[in-house]
Amino acid sequence: MAYTVLNSETEEFFTLYFTRLPLSYIETEEEIEDEPSKLGYLKIVESNGTVTENIIGVEYRGTSTQLYPKKSLKVEFWADETGEETVDVKVLSLRSDDDVNLQAMYVEPLFFLGKTNFEIWKSFHTIYYKDQEPNAYSGIDMEYTEMFINGSYCGVYAYCERMDRKQLKLKKHNGQIRGELYKGDAYGPITLFQFLPEYDNTSTLWGGYEYRHPKEEINWANLYDFADFVINSPDEEFYANYAQKMHVPTMVDYFVFMNVLRAVDNFANNTYLARYKEGEPYFYAPWDLDNSYGNGWDLSYDPNFRGVLYGNDMYVRMARDCSEGGFSDQVKARWNETKNTVFSKEAIMNMFMENYNYLKSNGVYERDYIAWSNDNALNEEFLDLMSDWIENRWLELDYQFNRDCLPLDLPEFLFSSIEVYPNPAKNFFYITGDGLKGASLAVYDFSGKKLLNKKLNGTEEKIYLPVLSNGVYAVRIETFQGVFFKKLIVRN
Repeated sequence: MAYTVLNSETEEFFTLYFTRLPLSYIETEEEIEDEPSKLGYLKIVESNGTVTENIIGVEYRGTSTQLYPKKSLKVEFWADETGEETVDVKVLSLRSDDDVNLQAMYVEPLFFLGKTNFEIWKSFHTIYYKDQEPNAYSGIDMEYTEMFINGSYCGVYAYCERMDRKQLKLKKHNGQIRGELYKGDAYGPITLFQFLPEYDNTSTLWGGYEYRHPKEEINWANLYDFADFVINSPDEEFYANYAQKMHVPTMVDYFVFMNVLRAVDNFANNTYLARYKEGEPYFYAPWDLDNSYGNGWDLSYDPNFRGVLYGNDMYVRMARDCSEGGFSDQVKARWNETKNTVFSKEAIMNMFMENYNYLKSNGVYERDYIAWSNDNALNEEFLDLMSDWIENRWLELDYQFNRDCLPLDLPEFLFSSIEVYPNPAKNFFYITGDGLKGASLAVYDFSGKKLLNKKLNGTEEKIYLPVLSNGVYAVRIETFQGVFFKKLIVRN
């Protein structure tokens, strides 16, 4: 509800809004930065009168999202102003914890993609050891809030749980590594399962993964052994044993879900690889689901609904298992089991519309646009685009998943038309291939650091490199047909 009110003393008119969303207030004396955390105070006021207050440390979070004026935040709850100890605080309906993320959702049309996608995942997937850990969940919950920072209105945000040991209920370290958790942060040789570099147990980064649990000890040996099996084991050994190395039903669910979303950025980057306890199989858990249904991380829209996404070479190897009851059969069975229920167009659109109507009925879109002049806040055209896209994607997957075996001859797998040369390279390389016009090219080192980013304008371009050390790098090319990766060797 909105009303026009008059300040009788100044004779100025104002718009007075009412909302059912919780109101959040952050006050800091120092300017918020990427890091370190700055001392602040958080107050949350709910429509039922409940008030939550605590001392916090606050900093910006994210990578590409920090390019935009409305930035996401990480909030840590402190026991006192020194920040030496933390305390658990229950934020709205989320779990009680000592930290929480605040998602700005700047790149999301109408601000419902990430939140709704996790709700869909929760309705579709149950973590395989739920009977042993009733509170385990391989996703996160999110809650909307209207945010004020140092007295200024900052639009709608979403509180979001963190994916960690507590969320997955991984076994604690007890003098030996039991539960394990790794965050896929970059397109690296291990997140892509392409080749095995040496690891360094003094570093929290290796091959595109960030070491998350156990915090008491960094030891990449277990992940190295798993990646070695995926990358280097002969076919006979791989197909005889991969069902013991990874939890295949979970890997199937993740594969189907990411293909429904056509989430091109969630197979190496923006994912978690976990193991419940020693001797158990590895499994994936999702993260950062806003790059979906054609929505891009860079405020772009891609209408392409074609093809099957594999995303990394582990899924490519599994997809070649066309045996009875193998990976392809399990994907087909899981899709046919859920395609007319949780993944029907009606079910997906109903879940999105529930969040959309909640925000719209409370005037959130209008206010967020006033705060940031962000067209995504008013982009109601996206509802129609997404509705048509989901219908076309459903038809595409129903055809592809019901073939005799998964179609590895699709553009997302055939990279032969794209060439990177000379390779090894020194100061530059050429990239050629069909469909490169308008594509995005990035070069990463294998700690996950982005070293170069460029838009391509034609079918052949010369790419000048920054000064790089001798070594192996990843070239990521995102085209209309999909995401492609090439290995680049640099020798000076």
